[in-house]
Amino acid sequence: MSPGFLRNVAAPNIYTQACQLLRLWQTKARIASGRPFDASDDIFKAALDAVFGFAFGPSWPHSALQPTMDAVKSMDELPGTDTDSPVTFREGPSDEVVAATLELVAAVEKVQGTSMKLTWALLSLTPAVRRARRGAGSPGRRR
Repeated sequence: MSPGFLRNVAAPNIYTQACQLLRLWQTKARIASGRPFDASDDIFKAALDAVFGFAFGPSWPHSALQPTMDAVKSMDELPGTDTDSPVTFREGPSDEVVAATLELVAAVEKVQGTSMKLTWALLSLTPAVRRARRGAGSPGRRR
């Protein structure tokens, strides 16, 4: 990525999502009243929204973090009274496009974990690899 892209495209989207994340945490902290809460999923969602923003533009209508923000803002009380136990905030319904994107990413991760032998066998069937092997005179190949 070029410095211009990072400065003019990525950075403003990252900044916007970082501010959104801070607003969510301020709301959660106010509702939690000093109790701890898990923030890792919030960070993941804000980062995903930042990537969506600089990949598809600021008018991209789908968000991973917004449903969580909406659900947290609608909370009045917290279940439980133990001040040392972490607060579990409810999640809003996932955006369909965001959920589909995450499913596709999970599918790609599974494919990446396939065995090297199987992957090579399948790649060897492609025309580009077959041409490359013919041109390089693959070792161990009989003529």
